[in-house]
Amino acid sequence: MFKGIGFMELNKILMNKPQNVMSSTNKNNMRIYSIAIILFLFATCSPKKESGYSLLSDGELENQKIFTSVQEASSTQGIEVVKMDLSGSTNGKIPDEIFDLEHVQYLDLSNNGLKTIPADIAKLKNLQYLILSGNELSEIDPAIFELENLRDVEITSMSAGKSEQNMTVLETALLMKDLGEMAEYNELKKAPNLLMSSNEYYESACDRDVPPFKYSKHAYGYISNTSTGVSNIVAASSITSDAALRNKRLNINMAFLRAYDYPGGGEHNVFFGFHGSTIGSTSVQTDTEYDYNRDFKVNEDDEAALRSVPVFNGLFIGRDGVLFQCDVINVNNKRDERMTQIFQGIRSGMDIINITQTNPAVGMVGDVAEKALNIIQSGKRNVTVHKVELGLHFNNNGVDLQLREGSYIILTVPPCLNNAPFTFDWSKYKFDKTNGNFTDAAGTPISLKFNYVVFTITKAVQQQTPPIAPI
Repeated sequence: MFKGIGFMELNKILMNKPQNVMSSTNKNNMRIYSIAIILFLFATCSPKKESGYSLLSDGELENQKIFTSVQEASSTQGIEVVKMDLSGSTNGKIPDEIFDLEHVQYLDLSNNGLKTIPADIAKLKNLQYLILSGNELSEIDPAIFELENLRDVEITSMSAGKSEQNMTVLETALLMKDLGEMAEYNELKKAPNLLMSSNEYYESACDRDVPPFKYSKHAYGYISNTSTGVSNIVAASSITSDAALRNKRLNINMAFLRAYDYPGGGEHNVFFGFHGSTIGSTSVQTDTEYDYNRDFKVNEDDEAALRSVPVFNGLFIGRDGVLFQCDVINVNNKRDERMTQIFQGIRSGMDIINITQTNPAVGMVGDVAEKALNIIQSGKRNVTVHKVELGLHFNNNGVDLQLREGSYIILTVPPCLNNAPFTFDWSKYKFDKTNGNFTDAAGTPISLKFNYVVFTITKAVQQQTPPIAPI
C-alpha cells in the first residue's frame, strides 16, 4: 500500500488529514494507520533480503573459507557456503547435493572426469565462477545461461602459450558479456555446441554475424614509398620485390592504427607484440631474431595518436626475405594493464643496428618482451584483434607477399560475406598517407568498417658491422 512512499511523505499524509475526517475516524482505522507506520519503519530499518544473495567481490571471495566436500558443506552451522573446491574428488559425477547450495558463488569441479554439465546447474543462482578444466566434457546444457550472475567459466587451459583464440564458445560468450558486447553474447548463446572452439564456430558458417574484432582473415595491401597524399593501393603479393635488399637491413615503423571495432567501448589499452627474423641465411654473423613491445591508447572507432613510430631499426634481411610478426591485443585484464605500462616508456624502437658484444641491452629487452607477450596472450579477458604473419619474400611468384620499400596495410576482413568467400578488392580504394584514412577510387573520403594497421619499410643506413671478438 505504501510502496514508494517515504516516511516523511507518509507522515505528511496522516498529519494533514482534515480534522473532521480524523475526528470521525474510528479506533480501528487509527489502529491501521499506526500499524502501517510501524511496518514502514521496520521495512526501512531492517536489512533488505532480496530473493537473491548478496554477491561478493573478487577480493571478498578470496578471503572466504573453502569447503572441499559435500559432507563438510552440509555440516556447517549457520555458515553460508559460498566457495567450494571439489577438484579431483567426485569420480565422474557432480553430487546432487551441490545443486542445493544456493549461496555458492565459486565452484571448482576441475579434474573429475566429468562428461556433461546438467541443466540442474541453473539452480545455483548466485554462481559467479565455475572451474571445469581438466574434464572430459562432451556437452554443457544451455540452461547454464540462466545463471545471470555467472561471470566466468574456465574450460580451456590458458597456459603453454595458448591464448583467447583457443577458448570455447561458452567461455567466449561470458567474456563478451563481461566486456559489454551483448549482441555478440546473445549470438554465441545460439551455438549448437558450447564446447566447440569459438574460432571454429565463427568460421563454420558464412552467414554468421561476426564482429570485426573477431575476424581472423587478413588482406595485405601495398603503397609505393614514392607516392604522396592520396595514393593507389595494390595487393602486396602482386608487386615486384627488390632483390637489392638481400642481406641488407630494414627500418620498420608503425604508421597508423585504426580501431574501428575493438571489444568493449571507450578508450582501449592496446598492446603490440612485435617479432622480426630473417628468412634464409644471412651474411651477417649475429643473432637474427628480435622481439619488441609497445603499448598505445586508442578510442573506439578512432585512430591511435601515433605516426611513424619506430619498431625495428636495422632488422636483418636474409637471402630469401624477412618475417615480421605482430600481435595486437586489446588488454582488459587489470594485472596485465599494469604490465603494459612498462612498455609505454620505450619509445625509440629496437635499435638493432647498434648492437655490440659489449652492449647486450637490446637482447635483454627482447627477452623481456617475449615473456611479457606470452603472459598477456594468456589473459582470458585480453582479446587478440590482429595476429599478423607478414612474410616478405623475393620470389615474385604472385602468391607470397613481396619485399620492397614502401607501406604495407593489414586489414582484418570477414572470411565470408553474403554467403560467399570474401576477397578485398584493393582497386576500389585509395589511401590518404597524410591522415591514414581510406578513400574511394575517386579520392572521396570514406569510413572503411574494418580494423587495420599500417607499417612502413625503408632501407636502413648501412653501418659497418663491428668485428666479432674471438672467444
